Amino acid sequence: MLLLMATLMGAAGVAVAAAFGLEYFNRTLRNEGDIEEKLGLPVLATIQYYGDLRPVPVK
Repeated sequence: MLLLMATLMGAAGVAVAAAFGLEYFNRTLRNEGDIEEKLGLPVLATIQYYGDLRPVPVK
């Protein structure tokens, strides 16, 4: 029983470490501040993302 609990705790620790590692090494630019920080240049324009829009029926 002790071995099972130790294994589960170890697996949970590895999962949390993997999640933090993936977030730490993610180099995706997500907003204007990220672009200005990484490139050192001002942002001139952005394009709004509205997600998945449903089509509007045309009569």
